[in-house]
Amino acid sequence: MRINKNTTLCGYPIIQIRDLLRNVKPDDFSKDDVLYLMNISQTEVNRLIKLLENEKLIKKGEYKFNKQFWKVTLKGSTLSLASAAKPIRRKTAEKHIGKFLQRVIEVNSNNYYLYKVIKVIVFGSYLSNIDLLTDIDIAVEIKSKINDIEERIEIEQERTHNAANEGRQFINILDRVFWPQREIFLFLKSRLRAISLHTTDDGILEKCDYKIIFEDK
Repeated sequence: MRINKNTTLCGYPIIQIRDLLRNVKPDDFSKDDVLYLMNISQTEVNRLIKLLENEKLIKKGEYKFNKQFWKVTLKGSTLSLASAAKPIRRKTAEKHIGKFLQRVIEVNSNNYYLYKVIKVIVFGSYLSNIDLLTDIDIAVEIKSKINDIEERIEIEQERTHNAANEGRQFINILDRVFWPQREIFLFLKSRLRAISLHTTDDGILEKCDYKIIFEDK
């Protein structure tokens, strides 16, 4: 699915709504999650959730812990995977995937990186028979190279501290905490708009076909 980055949805740029649907837990998110991801007022969160429900992008889920939770619908999941990038030819996509797997090998063999890639999955339009693809949907699973928990925490904190000293700007505390993982995803994506990168616990994988193209056993 392709979207025009200049269009709006529910009063927001459609890219922002897509990213919201992409980053919440698909089967279990609350108003607090929307508040955090959108950085808007509580009143605006209530309005936005109602609009998303009207668009059938989300629906009410369980009520627990004294709060309401929502789920992303199939329509919402489809939008979460949408791309604003220009379509690419399959031959070009195959080259991108080949280079992506080379970067996976680099991550796994380079001691600088604190995590290794243990699984790479492709899904979406790449698995179809069409030649002109919207983008390349790739899901990645990573695992720490350091088994000792205390040692891992110490080394990761040092890595994040060094990144901050070198000028890395963090969006929020979570961005800072997960920097050792995030820098791997940034390297793998390599600034390619044609690649839509996900984690393997993305709920969309439960609703679509996929193919494992790399596995470190």
